[in-house]
Amino acid sequence: MRGPVKLGLAALAALALGAAAPSCSSSKDTLVVVAVTSGAEVDGVTSLLIEVDSVQKTFMPATLSTIPQSFGVYVSGDLTGSKLVVATARTAGSCYLATGHVTLPGTNNRADVALTLAASKDCKATGGGGSTGSGGTTAAGGSTGSGGATGGTTGSGGTTENGGSGGTSPTGGTTGSGGTTASGGITGAGGTTSVGGTTGAGGTTATGGVTGTGGLTGAGGGTVVTPPSLTKCTEYRTVTATCDFTDITTDPAIWSLAFSPDGKLLLTADEVGHISFWNVGTDGKLTANSRVLTSDGQAYLAFSPDGTMLVGGSNNGMLTVWSTSTWTILRSYDGLTGTIYGVGFSPDSKQIIALDDNGDMTVHNVGSSTAARSFTLPTAGYTLGVSPVQTATDYWIGAGYSDGDGDFINLAMSPASGLPISIDSTDAEAIAFSRDGSLAVTGGGDGIVQFWKIPPAATPVATAPTLTFNAQTINALAFSPDNKNLGISVGVYGSLGRIGIWDPATRQPRGAFAPTYTPLSFAWHPGGAIIAAGEYDCGMFVVCTDK
Repeated sequence: MRGPVKLGLAALAALALGAAAPSCSSSKDTLVVVAVTSGAEVDGVTSLLIEVDSVQKTFMPATLSTIPQSFGVYVSGDLTGSKLVVATARTAGSCYLATGHVTLPGTNNRADVALTLAASKDCKATGGGGSTGSGGTTAAGGSTGSGGATGGTTGSGGTTENGGSGGTSPTGGTTGSGGTTASGGITGAGGTTSVGGTTGAGGTTATGGVTGTGGLTGAGGGTVVTPPSLTKCTEYRTVTATCDFTDITTDPAIWSLAFSPDGKLLLTADEVGHISFWNVGTDGKLTANSRVLTSDGQAYLAFSPDGTMLVGGSNNGMLTVWSTSTWTILRSYDGLTGTIYGVGFSPDSKQIIALDDNGDMTVHNVGSSTAARSFTLPTAGYTLGVSPVQTATDYWIGAGYSDGDGDFINLAMSPASGLPISIDSTDAEAIAFSRDGSLAVTGGGDGIVQFWKIPPAATPVATAPTLTFNAQTINALAFSPDNKNLGISVGVYGSLGRIGIWDPATRQPRGAFAPTYTPLSFAWHPGGAIIAAGEYDCGMFVVCTDK
C-alpha cells in the first residue's frame, strides 16, 4: 500500500465497498476497474476475490445484483497486453465465478472490464472462506484463540492463510512463501562507509514485565514494559475543517508518524505536506502544538537516534533535515528524483539512507549534501528498514520493492551488494529490524509477515512460522523499545483494517484495535507503553495507552 494516491467522492463511489486499490498504488501502477454483475440478486455474500494476472484482492460486498458494482485493483505498470481477470464470489453455501480479459496499457492509466458472475462448481478452494473459529476474538486480522477469526493464524503456528475453525489447516490454503527470489541483487557505487560507534548493549530487564515465552533478548533495549492492551484508544485529527472526501486538504492520509526520542512529541506527516506537532502528556494524552513544518507533499519521517535531527523525505526527491533544538533546516540533500518512500538514520546518527520510486537509493553523510554512496535498485523502492545496531563489520539495512522482492544490504562492506529476498507476491510494504539487530520482519500486499535472522545467510531464508492476515496488506511493522512486542498495521482501503500487537517469539497476538479508517503507519513511544498509528482518511490517527 503506497501513497499518496487519493480519489474524489465520485471515484470512491465507483469503486464500491472496499476498492483496495486506490491506496495501494505507485505513480507507475495501472488501475483495473472491474464492473461486476450477476444474473440474479445474490444475498449473504461473504467475499469477492478478484484476480488480475497474478494480483489478488478480496472485497466484501453484502450483495450482488444486475446493477454493476465496480472494484479497483492496481497492477504493476510493467504489465501490458491481454491479461486474465477472474472474479469469485462466495456465500455460506455457494460460489459464483466469472472470467474475462483486460488489455493493460502499461502506464499510470486505467483499464476497464465487465464480468457477469454465474453459479459454479469450479471455484478455487480458499480454505473454507476464513469462517470464525471457536474460542477467539479478532486481533489485527488474527485471533487470540486457536484458529480464530477471519485472517487468523492457523493453530499456534499461523502459517496457513484464512484461519479455519479450531486451528485446522484449510483446504487449499497457501503457505505464505510466495514469489521467486530476484537474482543479482543491487550494486553500490563508490564511497566508503562511515562507521562510528556501536549501539549500547545490555539494557536491564525489570521484574514483573511481559511474560512472553521465548521472548527476544533486548540487547540495547530498555526495561521490559507491558504494552498497551489496545482497549483504550483515542483518535485525533490533524485538520480541523469538516472532512470532505473530495478535497485532499480536508481528507489527507497519515502515511508516517514518529515519536521524538525523549517521548515528549509526536510528529504526524500528511500527504498535503504538513508535519504537525503534538505534545505527549505523562498520561499519554495529546495536545496540539502550534508548530508545523512543511514538505513537498507526503513526508516519511525519522528521528536521529541521538535526538538532534529529524529527516523528512517527500516528493520530487526532496530530502530535508531539521535541527530538533531550533526546528530550522540544517541541510537539504540531493541524489533522488522520485517520490521518497523510506528514510532512516544510521545507528550512530552520522548517515541518512533514503530510497525512491525511481529505483534509486542514497547514503548521505549528515554534513554533506552530496551522496557518499548511490545504489541503483532493481525496481521502484517501496520501503526501507535500518538496523539499530552498527559495528565495524555489520551495518544492515533492508530495501523492499514494487515487485515484492527486496534485499538485505550490509553497508559496512564496500562495495555493498544485496542479498535478494522474496518479501511478497505482489509488493513489499514494510521492513523493520528488532532492537538488538538479530531479527528482521517484512510484509506486503499479500498479508504475510516473514521473519529473517540477521546477519542473514548468503541465501536468506525466512524462519517459520509466518503471520498471515488474509490478504490484508501489511502497511507497517515496528518492534517495541524492549524488543518484546511487534506492532503491525494491516488493511486495504475500504475494508476493515486493524492495528495489532504480537509476540514476535511465540507469534501470538496480544491485542488489536480497529480504527475508523485503514491504518497505514505504526510508531512506539520510547517508553513502550504508548503506540500511535496513522489512518488513510480525514487526517486521522489513533493513540493507544493504558495510562
